[in-house]
Amino acid sequence: MSTRADVALVERGLVRSRTLARRLIEAGAVLTDGPGGEVPVTRAAQPIFPDQPLRVLESETTRFVSRGGNKLDAALQAAGIDCTGLDALDVGMSTGGFTHCLLARGARQVLGIEVGHGQLDPVLAADPRVLCLEHTHIRDVHLADLRLPDGSAPAQGFALIVVDLSFIAASHLLNKLATLAAPGGRLTCLIKPQFELGPQARNRQGIVRADADLNGLRRDVIQRAEDAGWQVNDWQRCALVGGDGNQEYFLIATRRP
Repeated sequence: MSTRADVALVERGLVRSRTLARRLIEAGAVLTDGPGGEVPVTRAAQPIFPDQPLRVLESETTRFVSRGGNKLDAALQAAGIDCTGLDALDVGMSTGGFTHCLLARGARQVLGIEVGHGQLDPVLAADPRVLCLEHTHIRDVHLADLRLPDGSAPAQGFALIVVDLSFIAASHLLNKLATLAAPGGRLTCLIKPQFELGPQARNRQGIVRADADLNGLRRDVIQRAEDAGWQVNDWQRCALVGGDGNQEYFLIATRRP
């Protein structure tokens, strides 16, 4: 009896999750036997038989549990932010791509805030350096109530806050984020134009393309950050286009004392 390709990859221990399996298949990084040699698996639902080989190619896609990790990695590299030994806050933890990147870059531990539940990659969920507060909105979070994975309190605030949110405007939370950051703490916030701007700015495919809209967004977000107590260090184009095709941006800032 055959099994879906994404399921077979997980069952054989080749990948951690079906989500990653689908990403690898879409990237052409999963091979199986075909006429004349190996051929790419083309669909997540493609039937795979028990004796049919599967091979996953080494690629950037496999580096983190989600492509968000690759986005953040490029942003941190460009901004010259050293994560070594830092206690970090991951707002919008989801499957944990940002958290995975932070740990790979030497963060000591990561506390996550997530409105959903059951999304975190099992490997990260089992990591003692990681704690996710599920069913929690960042607006309802207060620094005095938080505890890090090791049980300690981030009394002075977080040295590093990373943000990846969908369906809300992340820039509207900059005041709240400032209350959670330590003086001199760094912020790496993913800005998604499709959620920051109204529907009039999106074309029929949901993409924001007009330079006037994007330039206006940049000005507005930077001003909002400055008003919230952040010193803006950079505005970066995200190295990877969003899953829906929108160009995203990283706001890099430092909490003023």
